[in-house]
Amino acid sequence: PGRACRPCPVGAECPGGRGQPFPRPGFWGGHRCGASLAPANASDCAVWPTFFECPYPHFCVGGPNFTCAEGHTGPLCQTVAGPYFVIGKRYWLRCDDYNAFTQLLMIIGVLSVWVLVNTVAACEYDALDITLLYVQITGIISQFQLRWHPNLSLINTALTIVNFDVDFISPDCWLSWSPLHSFYLQLSLPLIFLTYHTVTYGIQMIWRMSRHGLSLDEALLKFKTSIFVMCISFTIVVYPTLCLRCFEVFRCSEQPDGIFMIFAPTVRCWGPEHIGMMSVAGVYICTVLLGLPCFLFYSVTRARRLGRLHHKAFMERFGFMCNRYDPGYQWWECMLLLRRFLLALVSAVGTYAMLQAVLTVLILLALLCCHVETRPFVDNEMDHLDLLCMIGAIVYALAGVLYYPSLTQAIQSYAADPSANPSGASEAALKRG
Repeated sequence: PGRACRPCPVGAECPGGRGQPFPRPGFWGGHRCGASLAPANASDCAVWPTFFECPYPHFCVGGPNFTCAEGHTGPLCQTVAGPYFVIGKRYWLRCDDYNAFTQLLMIIGVLSVWVLVNTVAACEYDALDITLLYVQITGIISQFQLRWHPNLSLINTALTIVNFDVDFISPDCWLSWSPLHSFYLQLSLPLIFLTYHTVTYGIQMIWRMSRHGLSLDEALLKFKTSIFVMCISFTIVVYPTLCLRCFEVFRCSEQPDGIFMIFAPTVRCWGPEHIGMMSVAGVYICTVLLGLPCFLFYSVTRARRLGRLHHKAFMERFGFMCNRYDPGYQWWECMLLLRRFLLALVSAVGTYAMLQAVLTVLILLALLCCHVETRPFVDNEMDHLDLLCMIGAIVYALAGVLYYPSLTQAIQSYAADPSANPSGASEAALKRG
């Protein structure tokens, strides 16, 4: 008695009286009063809780008990709880429903797709390589927290396969898996692949030396060239996800208990784990994400300046990325890497989904104009394919925007009384519009 009523927070339901607000379905919030660690009555709170819209609304049940869906826990209900494993970061499956052999087959299937993509699509067929580029770009766009049509959810999950994300199938049924494991394993993929290819190709070279009389010098030259080409081509294929992982480390969100990483909701920002991840990501961005396109650009321009573009040694190492471009544009592979870099940066650093989508469309339109002006491919059909794929990526981003904004009348905090608060009524009307 004697205290003015407060407006109900956005995303909450308020029972009134001394009852504490609780999240609506699709929203998440802590049980605590403001930033205090001790539970309290809502009427004693200096600041009422803030409620956050869940990236995937069905994860968050809400209600007076602040409930997550079965198998979910933690901030925004994005952490696996109990006997569950995750596919594509969207589908939670019970471990009991899929035995260890079935899960192993799933992982082997994904690995087989990765190997097929890298060894066939990325190296042998230019058309498949360009298509793969835009499937990866579309996969990045699909991660924007827009209100995608339900029919696109399965497509979005399938698109993430070709981004070589080690979290596509989480091994939570077998071991304790965390975003930290995912981060370090993802950045180690090029090194793991290099080790694997070094061992397997080394065995092949030894067998050829013994069976076909290949000299040691010839074997070493072939070995070094093959290792170089496969390592560069694999890094190019996984480049978008490497960018995403490194950029996501620098994103934090304020939660009821403090400030936590968005990528790893259980890791407190500016703690030892976060500082370690930022340090590794900073070095990786400078040496790999920026170093690779700079190295490729320098190697191609230097070879052109010295008249070595068509020398056998240069073509054996760089021919897979130079032969398909017109003279003067042999460095265009660096432009393709730049596309991935910019869109991954928008995806990982952007705060609002609508802003991410708009920036993505603007970037793709600028790249589209650049492509129309240059037409860098030797084959005109490749120019047309690149153009069509870019237009398709733009259309896909616009498809997600069609169902935005998410702040609709159904989740408004309260309905303003026009007679009591005309300005508030106008604001509510604007939101509903």
